[in-house]
Amino acid sequence: IIENEKGLAIEFKILATQVAGEEVTPSLTADFGEIRGGEIGIARWLMTSTLQGLFLDYTATFEHVDSLGKTNLSLVDAVTIHEMIRLVEAGGTFADGRPDFLVNDWPDADDLPDALYLSDGSTNAVEVVRSARVDGTLGNGPGSVLLTATAPAGWTYFRVPDPSGGRLRLTRVTRADGREISVGTNAWTTDRTFIGRGQRPVYEAMVHFLDHDSPGAYTLEFEPFPAGDTTPPVSAVKPLASNSFATIPLIWDGGDEPGGSGLAGFDVFVSVDDGPFLPWLQGTTTRGGIYAGEVGRRYAFYSVAVDQAGNREAPPLVPDTVTTVTRANTAPQVVAVEPVTIDEGRALDLALRATDAEAPPQALTWTLGEDAPAGATVDPSTGRLRWETGESDGPGTNRFTLVVRDNGSPSLAATTSVQVVVREVNTTPVLPVIPDWVLNERELLVFTNRATDIDLPAQRITYTLGAGTPVGANLHPDTGVFRWQPADFQGGTTNEFTVFARDHGDPSLAAVRTFRVVVRDTRGDFSLTLGRTNALRGASGSVPVSIGTGLGLEHVEFLLDKSTADLSGLRLDPISAQVATATLVPAGANRSRIRFEPLAGGVLQGADEALADLHFETAAGEDSVAVQLLPSQVQALREDGVLLERAQVRPGRVFVVGAQPLLADPDPEGDVLHLRLFGRPGFRYRIERAARIDDVDAWLPAGEATAGEDGTPVDLPRPSTGVELYRAVEIGGP
Repeated sequence: IIENEKGLAIEFKILATQVAGEEVTPSLTADFGEIRGGEIGIARWLMTSTLQGLFLDYTATFEHVDSLGKTNLSLVDAVTIHEMIRLVEAGGTFADGRPDFLVNDWPDADDLPDALYLSDGSTNAVEVVRSARVDGTLGNGPGSVLLTATAPAGWTYFRVPDPSGGRLRLTRVTRADGREISVGTNAWTTDRTFIGRGQRPVYEAMVHFLDHDSPGAYTLEFEPFPAGDTTPPVSAVKPLASNSFATIPLIWDGGDEPGGSGLAGFDVFVSVDDGPFLPWLQGTTTRGGIYAGEVGRRYAFYSVAVDQAGNREAPPLVPDTVTTVTRANTAPQVVAVEPVTIDEGRALDLALRATDAEAPPQALTWTLGEDAPAGATVDPSTGRLRWETGESDGPGTNRFTLVVRDNGSPSLAATTSVQVVVREVNTTPVLPVIPDWVLNERELLVFTNRATDIDLPAQRITYTLGAGTPVGANLHPDTGVFRWQPADFQGGTTNEFTVFARDHGDPSLAAVRTFRVVVRDTRGDFSLTLGRTNALRGASGSVPVSIGTGLGLEHVEFLLDKSTADLSGLRLDPISAQVATATLVPAGANRSRIRFEPLAGGVLQGADEALADLHFETAAGEDSVAVQLLPSQVQALREDGVLLERAQVRPGRVFVVGAQPLLADPDPEGDVLHLRLFGRPGFRYRIERAARIDDVDAWLPAGEATAGEDGTPVDLPRPSTGVELYRAVEIGGP
C-alpha cells in the first residue's frame, strides 16, 4: 500500500502466505522451493483490511536462485499481473486438485472476468452472462427456482440477480444434467458491488457461478439463514511453549453450539510485555498465522469468535497462551553418511537425514554443493540423494557436498560430504557374427574380425583361435585378421573354428563366435613329398619324407625309383612321434618299396608332417649329376578302412656334386633370374651365358660366385628376348 490520500484510519495485515496449500510466514515474499521442468508452483496471500475498497494497481517481482545460490542466471522469463476475481476449481476433465484463477484481463466498466487461468498454465476464454429467466417463487422457507439462460460453449461466468433478494442463503446449484456446481467455490453470492473510483459500493444481491459447456438450465436451492441463535460461539488459541523463537506460530480454533448459525470468523488479540490487549487479526476465517515477535519480550494471545448470527464470544479473563521470546535459532545437525560403493551403471539412491533442535520442528531444505557430479539431484524437502552413474564414472571416487538449511530467523545451514566410490564393471566385448564359408583346396580365405567394447577407458582386445583349430589357420592377435589357405590334403572336410575376442579388464571377458569352413576336394586325398638336397661325391646325406593329410591314415606305402645309380645304401630313419615302423625293401634295380605305419591306436596325420629321413651314400667320381627320387603307386589306408589312391606327389632330388659345377632352379618369372650354384665349397666360379650351345666363342661372362655347402644363390638380369643358356666354369680354388 503506497499511499493514503484521505488519511483514513485503515490498517492492512498479511495473515499468511501459502505455498502449495501450506501456511508459511506472513510475508509478501513467498519461497516456491524447487519447481521442476513442466511443473507449476502456486502461492496464495491472505490479507485483511479494516476498510473496504479496491486495489488500483499491482506490482510483483520474481527471483530465481540457482543451485549455487546465485541469481545472475535467472530462469524467470517474465512477470505478468492478472486481476483475480475469484479462486475457483475447474472440475471434470480439468480437475487436478489445485486451484484455478478466474481473472479480469481486459479492462471494462464493471471489471468482469474474461479469462480462466488453469493450474497447468493454460488459459481459457470466459464469456459473461448477465441476464437469465427465473421460473418459480421463493417464500421465507426453503425453496428452489429454475434459472435458464442462453450460454455459449466453453467457460461461462454467470452474474445474475439473486432470486431471493438476499433474504435466503444459496445452498445448491444443479445443472439440468444433474451435475452440481460447488457452492462456496464455483458458485457464490454477494450483497454489494465495489465500483471503485472513490464511490460507495452498490448494495445489490447477486448470484455468481462458473460453468463449462453450460446446458443453459440450472436449479438454484435456497434456505433461510439461521435464526434464533443467541448463544455466542467459543474459541481458543492453542497453547505455546513458555519459550519461543522470534517467529511465533499460532493456531486457533472454535465452534458454535449444535444447531447454531455456524462460525463467521475470529478476532485474535495480543498483549506485549503485559500491556493492553490489541487486535492483531480481525474477522479472519483462517485458523493459523505467524506472529513476528522480538527477542526478550513476553507475548500473550487470546481469540474471540463470532457466529453467523452476529453473536460474539466474550473475551477470556486470562489469555489463552503466554510465551516469551528467548530462544535463538540453531543450525541443523546432519547425520554422517558412511562412504558408499556402487557399480558403474547403477543408480545411487541415498536417504540423507538431518535433525533440528527447535520445537516445533522447522522446515529443512537440502541443496547440492558446486562439487556434485553431473546428473546428481537431491530432493529439497526429503534429502533423498539420487545419481544415475554411467560408464564414464567408474572407476572413480566422488566426494561432494550437501547443504541443509532451516527456515528459522535467521536461517542457518549445516554441510556434510558424501563419498561415493564407483567401481569399474567390465562388460563383455561384442563380436559380430562370422558367416560360414565354402572354399577349394589352396584357396586363400582372409577376413577381419572387429570387436567393440563400451568400457572406458578403452581396453585392448586380443583375438585368439580356440582349441582344435585346423592346421594352417592364423588369427592376428591385435588386428583380428583371419587367414587360412587349406592344403591339398584338407579337401573334402568340414572345419569348425572358434574365435575369441578378449578384453583386458578385471576380470577379463571374451566374446566368442564359431563358424564353419567347408573345403571342397579338388586335388586329392593326401599328399606325399620327398625333399631336396645336395651332397659332394663320396659323402652321405638325407632328404625328408613328408605327408599332408587331415584324415587319419593307418599306413602309407609307395614305390621309390632313383633316376641314376649314384645313390646307394638307402635307409629310413623315423623322425615323427606318430611313426611306429618305417620299412624300405629293395624291389629291383634303383627301386625300393617304402611303408609307414603308426603307433598302435594312432594314425598318421598332419600338414606336411615329416615322417622319416631317407639316408643315402654317394659314389666317388668327378662328374656331377642330379638324381631324381620318383614315388609311384602311392596309396594309403584310411582309419575307417577305405583305401586312398589319389595323392598329390612331389618328387625329391639330390644334386651329387663332383668336380663339375651345376647351375639349377631357374625361376620362370620376374625381371631377375634367380639361379643356384652347386660346386666344390670355397671354389670360385664364373657364370657365363650364350645364345647357342654349339658356338664356343659365343659364351660371355655374366658374373662370379663362390660355392657354399648348400648351394649359392646367383641373381642375374633376365634376358628381354630370345633364349639364353648359362654355365658355370671353375676359375680358382679356395
